[in-house]
Amino acid sequence: MEMAPGDMNEFNPSTTIISEHNISETITFDVPLNNLSRSLLRLERIFKETHRHINGTSPSAHFFALKQVFVLLDFFERGDFKAELIKELDREIAYFAKLDSNPEVDLSKLRVFITQLGQLSKWIRTQHGKIGHQILHQEFLSNSKYKLSQGAIELGFDAPFVKLFLAMPVHIRQKKLHGWLNAFKGIQTSVEVLLRLSRE
Repeated sequence: MEMAPGDMNEFNPSTTIISEHNISETITFDVPLNNLSRSLLRLERIFKETHRHINGTSPSAHFFALKQVFVLLDFFERGDFKAELIKELDREIAYFAKLDSNPEVDLSKLRVFITQLGQLSKWIRTQHGKIGHQILHQEFLSNSKYKLSQGAIELGFDAPFVKLFLAMPVHIRQKKLHGWLNAFKGIQTSVEVLLRLSRE
């Protein structure tokens, strides 16, 4: 839907498209309608930003990526999100299962997709405790997260292990960061799938 800037207060859809004469491209906004949608959009942004900075080469980019891993760990302190995500995946599975009798649906593709949704739901169910927190068994991450919460890392003292990490060769830093982020792989895929379904 096209709208003028002055009409903003009269319009509140899930997705708003605004076009102005002096803007050469259309801007699309995702407006979350519930807490789960808001969480999915936030996670999507965190994952994208983290991957982008990991693919960078500077110590500052990798320091930002490290802090984003801690942001994810803090986010999953919320125990209710895990249950909400499982519930939403199961709801999508039930919806698509009903299409099995539709003659216009490609059953082979449908069943593959339902299987993939089931695998994501199973992955989340089998995560014991808080998602991603197994990586905190690594002393470097647990110490770094604690020091960051105290502000020591930002001030550049009392955290020599972080300085040593940032002084490592680029490819080693990237490998470690990718490994830590992989602890959230099932969540990232679930976020991508659910947001794609909501946007289509």
